[in-house]
Amino acid sequence: MRTARFLERQPGFLAYTLVRHLEEPQSYVNIARWTDVASFRAAVTQAEFGPHAEALRAISTSSSGLYTERRSATVEER
Repeated sequence: MRTARFLERQPGFLAYTLVRHLEEPQSYVNIARWTDVASFRAAVTQAEFGPHAEALRAISTSSSGLYTERRSATVEER
């Protein structure tokens, strides 16, 4: 949670969703939304993020990538 709180305070951060695999409950995927790539990169390259990155590496494997939203829907939009 400390890492989430750190990122939530960064300029350009919009939201995140943490989802758990239904058949492999030890597996999670975190989807974070940022206003732009520059804001994300600024957040994760600052010195204060270092301890968060170390803690994450100690408990997880990472497969990061940058994506752009193509389509989304909510019940309210139907």
